[in-house]
Amino acid sequence: QQVLKGWNATEQEYARESSIAEEFERQVEQRPDAVAVECGEEKLSYRQLDERANQLAHLLRSKGVGAEERVGLCLERSVELVVALVGIAKSGGAYVPLEADYPQARLEQMVSEVKPRVVVTRRALAEKLPVQGVECVLLEEVQAQLAQQPKHAPKSGVGGRNLAYIDFTSGSTGKPKGVCTEQRGVLRTVNGTKYAHLGPEETLLLIAPVSF
Repeated sequence: QQVLKGWNATEQEYARESSIAEEFERQVEQRPDAVAVECGEEKLSYRQLDERANQLAHLLRSKGVGAEERVGLCLERSVELVVALVGIAKSGGAYVPLEADYPQARLEQMVSEVKPRVVVTRRALAEKLPVQGVECVLLEEVQAQLAQQPKHAPKSGVGGRNLAYIDFTSGSTGKPKGVCTEQRGVLRTVNGTKYAHLGPEETLLLIAPVSF
């Protein structure tokens, strides 16, 4: 009784049909002036983060990013990284984290497999990435374009079953593989760790998202 029912009572309701962007926007409505992200001396409120992420999302949409389009992301840990993560989610795209210090062969494999529509990065980091033929959104060079973008959220058209991000395994047992995680997988992780039973049509691979 304890093993089969007591310890296994893990069902929990959550917004499984929603998206990361929609849930973030609800938080903005509730606490617009609260500090959302802080790095060193730089701080952004939820409203400020939302506006900057919306501007990046509009810019990405203008470059063809839509539902489940892969967006490479290579930035240092910073406020800009969080803006980029939220902005990609708001555009409807799925982010693919790239580390500039990875071996070139590994990066080449990752880029070749996911075929990103664009890569959000900085010039110094882009020079280390094998992204020839892929458009790079260099944040220090698009500030004027970003400033001209709307501050309201674009319509991403994505929901819980759409792709949120792709992360690659370490490859310790062979060739690294891209793990695809849905929007609802991220929301389920954020909303608690008592994972619910899912039917065959709802089987998910839940892994910890990048915190933002």
